[in-house]
Amino acid sequence: MELGIAYCQKYLQKGDKLLIGLHTDTRAAFIGGRLNPMVRVPLDYVVDDEATLLRLLAGHGSGAE
Repeated sequence: MELGIAYCQKYLQKGDKLLIGLHTDTRAAFIGGRLNPMVRVPLDYVVDDEATLLRLLAGHGSGAE
């Protein structure tokens, strides 16, 4: 539910919020599938590990270290 609220706020305010998912669950509903479209579509990026997440955040000037 929180993802839907964040996406709606970003969409309605035409903001530059960055929505990133950290994918840690290897289970999938379909062979070769990763994320349910209801989760995947609102996200700007999906990363698989913390190092990639931190690199992405640093590249977007978030101040995360």
